[in-house]
Amino acid sequence: MGKLLRAGLNTAACFTSLNSASLNLGTGLHLDETEQVLKILHEDSKKSELVGIKSALDLLLKEQDQEHIVTFCEAMDMLLGGGIPLGRLVEFCGAPGVGKTQFW
Repeated sequence: MGKLLRAGLNTAACFTSLNSASLNLGTGLHLDETEQVLKILHEDSKKSELVGIKSALDLLLKEQDQEHIVTFCEAMDMLLGGGIPLGRLVEFCGAPGVGKTQFW
Protein backbone atom coordinates (compact mmCIF):
# COMPACT_ATOMS: atom_id res chain seq x y z
CA MET A 1 0.00 0.00 0.00
CA GLY A 2 2.85 2.37 0.83
CA LYS A 3 4.39 1.98 -2.63
CA LEU A 4 1.09 2.85 -4.26
CA LEU A 5 0.65 5.96 -2.12
CA ARG A 6 4.22 7.12 -2.70
CA ALA A 7 3.59 6.79 -6.45
CA GLY A 8 0.60 9.14 -6.06
CA LEU A 9 -1.99 6.41 -6.62
CA ASN A 10 -4.47 7.18 -3.87
CA THR A 11 -7.88 6.71 -5.53
CA ALA A 12 -9.41 4.01 -7.71
CA ALA A 13 -9.64 6.53 -10.56
CA CYS A 14 -5.83 6.70 -10.67
CA PHE A 15 -5.73 3.08 -11.85
CA THR A 16 -8.22 3.31 -14.72
CA SER A 17 -5.64 3.67 -17.48
CA LEU A 18 -2.93 1.45 -15.95
CA ASN A 19 -1.98 -2.09 -16.87
CA SER A 20 0.24 -4.44 -14.85
CA ALA A 21 3.44 -3.41 -16.63
CA SER A 22 2.94 0.35 -16.19
CA LEU A 23 1.89 -0.15 -12.56
CA ASN A 24 5.05 -2.23 -12.05
CA LEU A 25 7.26 0.51 -13.51
CA GLY A 26 5.59 3.29 -11.56
CA THR A 27 5.57 1.59 -8.17
CA GLY A 28 8.28 -1.06 -8.14
CA LEU A 29 5.76 -3.76 -7.24
CA HIS A 30 6.25 -7.24 -8.67
CA LEU A 31 4.07 -8.11 -11.68
CA ASP A 32 2.06 -10.65 -9.68
CA GLU A 33 1.36 -7.96 -7.05
CA THR A 34 0.26 -5.44 -9.70
CA GLU A 35 -2.06 -8.02 -11.26
CA GLN A 36 -3.55 -8.70 -7.84
CA VAL A 37 -4.09 -4.97 -7.19
CA LEU A 38 -5.76 -4.47 -10.57
CA LYS A 39 -7.92 -7.59 -10.07
CA ILE A 40 -9.13 -6.31 -6.69
CA LEU A 41 -9.94 -2.89 -8.16
CA HIS A 42 -11.76 -4.47 -11.11
CA GLU A 43 -13.87 -6.67 -8.81
CA ASP A 44 -14.61 -3.69 -6.57
CA SER A 45 -15.72 -1.56 -9.52
CA LYS A 46 -18.11 -4.33 -10.61
CA LYS A 47 -19.67 -4.31 -7.13
CA SER A 48 -20.10 -0.54 -7.34
CA GLU A 49 -21.96 -0.92 -10.65
CA LEU A 50 -24.24 -3.52 -9.11
CA VAL A 51 -25.06 -1.22 -6.21
CA GLY A 52 -26.25 1.31 -8.75
CA ILE A 53 -23.91 4.23 -8.37
CA LYS A 54 -25.04 6.98 -10.73
CA SER A 55 -23.66 10.32 -11.78
CA ALA A 56 -25.47 13.58 -11.11
CA LEU A 57 -26.26 13.79 -14.83
CA ASP A 58 -27.89 10.33 -14.75
CA LEU A 59 -30.03 11.39 -11.78
CA LEU A 60 -31.01 14.67 -13.47
CA LEU A 61 -32.03 12.91 -16.69
CA LYS A 62 -34.05 10.36 -14.72
CA GLU A 63 -35.77 13.17 -12.83
CA GLN A 64 -36.59 14.98 -16.08
CA ASP A 65 -38.08 11.79 -17.55
CA GLN A 66 -40.29 11.29 -14.47
CA GLU A 67 -44.00 11.03 -15.30
CA HIS A 68 -46.45 13.19 -13.34
CA ILE A 69 -50.14 13.34 -12.53
CA VAL A 70 -51.39 16.78 -13.55
CA THR A 71 -53.29 18.59 -10.76
CA PHE A 72 -54.98 21.07 -13.14
CA CYS A 73 -53.71 23.87 -10.90
CA GLU A 74 -50.98 25.55 -12.92
CA ALA A 75 -49.21 27.05 -9.89
CA MET A 76 -49.21 23.71 -8.04
CA ASP A 77 -47.99 21.82 -11.11
CA MET A 78 -45.12 24.30 -11.47
CA LEU A 79 -44.18 23.89 -7.79
CA LEU A 80 -44.18 20.11 -8.19
CA GLY A 81 -42.14 20.18 -11.40
CA GLY A 82 -45.00 19.16 -13.68
CA GLY A 83 -47.49 17.61 -11.26
CA ILE A 84 -47.49 14.88 -8.64
CA PRO A 85 -44.64 12.48 -9.51
CA LEU A 86 -45.61 8.87 -10.14
CA GLY A 87 -43.96 6.30 -7.90
CA ARG A 88 -43.06 8.83 -5.22
CA LEU A 89 -44.47 9.63 -1.82
CA VAL A 90 -45.78 13.19 -1.68
CA GLU A 91 -47.10 14.79 1.49
CA PHE A 92 -49.33 17.85 1.40
CA CYS A 93 -49.51 19.76 4.65
CA GLY A 94 -50.75 23.15 5.73
CA ALA A 95 -53.33 25.06 7.74
CA PRO A 96 -56.94 23.85 7.79
CA GLY A 97 -59.04 24.96 4.85
CA VAL A 98 -56.24 25.55 2.31
CA GLY A 99 -57.35 22.73 -0.03
CA LYS A 100 -55.18 19.76 0.91
CA THR A 101 -58.15 17.41 0.75
CA GLN A 102 -58.71 18.31 -2.91
CA PHE A 103 -55.73 16.09 -3.74
CA TRP A 104 -57.05 13.11 -1.77
